Amino acid sequence: MKKYINMAELIEEIKLRSKSEINSDKKIREKILELFKILNIRTEYLQENRKPTGEYRFPVESVDFLCHLHDFYTTRGGKNFRRGKFDQVNLDTLRLIIANMVAMLKHCNLTEEEVKEQEQIMWIATNFIYLDSRDKIKNQIASIILDFYPKTKEKYGTYSGDREHPVVQEKSRFRYSLTELDAVDMFYFFDYVLEDLKKVQGKYRKIYTNMVDIRQDELSEEGYRIGALFSDEDVDNLQDEADKATNLLAMLYNDPEYDKLAARHYRLTHSGEFLKKREKELVELEAKMKEIENRYVEEYFNGEISDEIDPRFETETPEADPEEVLNEAIRQYEEAEDLIQEIRDLVEKHRSEEENNKSNNNE
Repeated sequence: MKKYINMAELIEEIKLRSKSEINSDKKIREKILELFKILNIRTEYLQENRKPTGEYRFPVESVDFLCHLHDFYTTRGGKNFRRGKFDQVNLDTLRLIIANMVAMLKHCNLTEEEVKEQEQIMWIATNFIYLDSRDKIKNQIASIILDFYPKTKEKYGTYSGDREHPVVQEKSRFRYSLTELDAVDMFYFFDYVLEDLKKVQGKYRKIYTNMVDIRQDELSEEGYRIGALFSDEDVDNLQDEADKATNLLAMLYNDPEYDKLAARHYRLTHSGEFLKKREKELVELEAKMKEIENRYVEEYFNGEISDEIDPRFETETPEADPEEVLNEAIRQYEEAEDLIQEIRDLVEKHRSEEENNKSNNNE
């Protein structure tokens, strides 16, 4: 039995099954490859001998998924997906796309480590790890709200007895109810819950702020580290180049012809359209914009503006591990809370001593 099909065979399958508008073979191929690119799929994994020039091979088990993926391209979710607006794509759809991509890669003779790495790359490329974690928090909060505001008398089945003759015992969903405590009891309990929720919310905000500060400190330290690599003369030269670039940019956007070309270029590259069909127009636009830019550089800057990046800027210090950053943020929060509590204890002790002294004086 055939294990793989090539790109031409996949395109024929899509043309047979697709429920969306069918374009040329070239456009179908481009759509599939564009979606792979958005997911940061290493396409050589899907090519013979893992070579960029190798013919594409797709597992037959994944053909149905790839046909659905093609149709997804033109949906509202697909358009948001292509524009990088992953938070506007149904989370279950995003989850299914990644899961099916992983399943496809498993049939392509990849090692377990390679599949896992590619899965994590897709999680990051689509913000899935952030969106999924946020959704779990939303669901947990919704569950807490239902404890206070149950929508219906939900029933949960529990089973007892032997397997052949189980006894189903229905149990109502947990809820805070006036049938078990009176209104005064509930008032005191709810007041406690409210204050506790406020504390927890404050705690999360402070830990988050600590994490932001730690990451900002990393950026500042990286700036100082890179700055130390440059002499005063280097800094002066860089400032001169930056000033030239700023002045050039201002001149270009005050040029009506350039401004019109730049606006058209922006619309094309941010439209969410398939850029391949606009490739010729983009090349022509960029050539005209470059021609105008060169004219200004020659006329006002003696033909000398460098657009090269100094290699010293490209040296990076690895970021701290996210878990370490979180742990440090929590430690800072707890340390601050301990300090606040110590101050409160000292104030309370001082107040108590003053009251005792007053009492003794009165006696």
